[in-house]
Amino acid sequence: MESQHILINGAGPAGLSLAIALAKRSIRSTVFEIRSTPTTMGGAINLAPNALRVLDQTIGIYDQIRHLGFEYEYIEFYSDDGWRLG
Repeated sequence: MESQHILINGAGPAGLSLAIALAKRSIRSTVFEIRSTPTTMGGAINLAPNALRVLDQTIGIYDQIRHLGFEYEYIEFYSDDGWRLG
């Protein structure tokens, strides 16, 4: 069988999840990230139930992250300079 090596653009949640999923299937990958160091800019991750299901089925992560999440009824987003985005 021909060896596969996948190139992944971006070390965000999607890129790193893909790299883990590929490794579990013995497929080599290299993740490329444009930033040389981690950013201090804040952020949020909202994982819908279907996204959690896919992550659990592919990399088995649900039990490890469930306790980190919470349900909410209202949420606001702000820019890094304090402007309300929505």
